Amino acid sequence: ARYRRMAGEGALGRHAYHEASQHLQAALEAFDQARTLPGDGGPEDAVRWELDVCTALGAALAVTRGHGAPEGGKVHARTRALIEGLDDPATQFPILFNLWTLSTSAADLTESKRLVTRMSEAVARTDNDEMALMFHSAKLRLAFFRAEYAESADSVRQALTLYDALRDHDVPSRYAQEEPGAIALGVDAWRLWLQGCPAQASTRDREARELAKHLDSPFGRAVAWAWSLASLQLRGETAQLERRASELRHHCAEQGFPTWIAWATFFEGWVVGARGNEADGIALMEKGLDGWRGAGVRVAEPYLLALLSEMCLRAGRIESAGEWLAEARDRVEKTGERWWEAEVHRLEGEVLLAAAGDGDRGDRAEACFRRALEVAGRQGATSLELRAALSLSRLASSPDAHRLLGEVVGRFTEGHDTADLRAAQTQLSLIHPPTDD
Repeated sequence: ARYRRMAGEGALGRHAYHEASQHLQAALEAFDQARTLPGDGGPEDAVRWELDVCTALGAALAVTRGHGAPEGGKVHARTRALIEGLDDPATQFPILFNLWTLSTSAADLTESKRLVTRMSEAVARTDNDEMALMFHSAKLRLAFFRAEYAESADSVRQALTLYDALRDHDVPSRYAQEEPGAIALGVDAWRLWLQGCPAQASTRDREARELAKHLDSPFGRAVAWAWSLASLQLRGETAQLERRASELRHHCAEQGFPTWIAWATFFEGWVVGARGNEADGIALMEKGLDGWRGAGVRVAEPYLLALLSEMCLRAGRIESAGEWLAEARDRVEKTGERWWEAEVHRLEGEVLLAAAGDGDRGDRAEACFRRALEVAGRQGATSLELRAALSLSRLASSPDAHRLLGEVVGRFTEGHDTADLRAAQTQLSLIHPPTDD
């Protein structure tokens, strides 16, 4: 058990994740057969030895199988049972964080919030900057997924400050191979776009890419690039998205990272569909979604399902569009992942308009657009408010709808060359065409 552990930790240090998982699993099996600490030590030493091996194995499995894979779930359940008998926050904290990663990947945000609370309590009992960094790394993501953007932005600021002070520390080895600096920048790029700051979002994206260049970990680079793909999709930068999705997929195929292969495949499909080949694009997007779920990951599903619905709508597959959207709505309500909720409501209106027949569908679609406006406004998601106002203005001939669009456009101080703002400006010019003096 002792030598297998040494071999596994050595492999993990070289980023040989598959080799590490094999050695560490063998170390646990040998430990279970002996049921004693390899070497000298008492029962508490045995528990800590077992915890260290389980933590390292959980990190290796998260990389090679995905955060939500059943093998990883068994290891995390074992660590959960072990820490309950300990009262050392420094020992408990990495386990709590890794359990948080598992629950968040599964989109169990209720459990994620409970674990963030426990991490906060552990941090309060120590003076440990590394623990504080990883606490904010977890909190900023949970707050983002729950559409609590001010809280997310505050944790991003604190995480980046702590990260700069801890750059020489090997933090990822203790926390599921996570690179907190790249993740904080990636999440903040999404938030900035949502809150109507596309140029600042682009800057954050570039900062994340630049940081990734200096990471030793192939998995850390993959995660940084993965966050960047969605940022590019949100901004409609198709050419860059195509290049970076291909880059990520090849990198992950070479390294054996199934979760991010699936993510890259999905966005490659979106690019294909956006360029007019909706059928092939939808097939690739569905393949990517299947792989994402196959790795045990369910977070971000409302976003992915809504993109699939929108692509089906473009292809004239109205029934499929409605089915994907119903699934997205169900995931929002079941999980509380609400950052893409407004867009789900808007697309419900677009699907209603695309479905020929009932005479009241225009009124029902308008209600969906107004609901999207209300949700986006309450969340502070200005970019989604813009999309909802644009859909409403195209549908309704009332001065109120056009006034709303003009007000939302007026709130943007940057990004006027983005696709969404260009479309809104075009709509406004149709309503109020310029006149010759």
